[in-house]
Amino acid sequence: MASDDMDVVVLGGGMAGLTAAATAAAGGRKVLVVEKSAAIGGSALISGGIIWSPESVEAYRRLDDRSDETLIRLAVEGIADGLRWVAGLGAEVSEDFRLDHVLHFPSVARRFDNHTYLHQCARLVERAGGHVVTETNTTTLLTRDSRVVGVRISDRDGSTDVLAPWIVLATGGFQGDPELRAEFLGPGTRELVLRANRASVGDGLRLARSAGADVAHETSAFYGNLLPTGLPRPFVDGDFLRLSQYHSIHSLLLDTNGDRIGDESVATT
Repeated sequence: MASDDMDVVVLGGGMAGLTAAATAAAGGRKVLVVEKSAAIGGSALISGGIIWSPESVEAYRRLDDRSDETLIRLAVEGIADGLRWVAGLGAEVSEDFRLDHVLHFPSVARRFDNHTYLHQCARLVERAGGHVVTETNTTTLLTRDSRVVGVRISDRDGSTDVLAPWIVLATGGFQGDPELRAEFLGPGTRELVLRANRASVGDGLRLARSAGADVAHETSAFYGNLLPTGLPRPFVDGDFLRLSQYHSIHSLLLDTNGDRIGDESVATT
């Protein structure tokens, strides 16, 4: 692979990374997708395969007035185009259904074939002359004159420097790293049960900070689901839907004395 032969490098082969990569490839760009796991997909492969959006910006802001209104507006106004894009890649998309009873604000959703979608994104990248590589780590963001100009990646064959004018960090969150949870969410979160892709340990965050970036917003809140207690084993990927997303709305949240903490029917962060 010639180091100067890429227009875009995307770090992370999950839903965000592959969508960004496929979009760039559809625009005629040659893209390299770097995924550290053995297969593409990330957390999307263990999710329920649902694309949803608030029905309006105002509806969501009534629940969370600290949210970024620009991002919420993009979700509301962009969902129709996003669904057409998914369907255009050959992934089956369902009819609309409501999620108000789960999210506790007016919201609309559709199910889609997430496996087909992810692999069609990868094929689009490769048909446009790009590459999707797995079991490959990104060790360094390469900089020149205070600009990020490429990445250093490594696999079982050694290290390679890849130069590109655009680098997209799409490596997932930092929820898999207890120390980063403690830094951003408080020391008590070190012991939280992880109900997500275990590979999301803050790689993109570390790379960005190493190149001089900083966290833009406060991080005192996070999204989670209620989980059953007393599992005789660690929480694993196969439990993601059955014991978290589908279980949570039927759960009670109790403190260590066995007293109910609040009303679980009201979504909170």
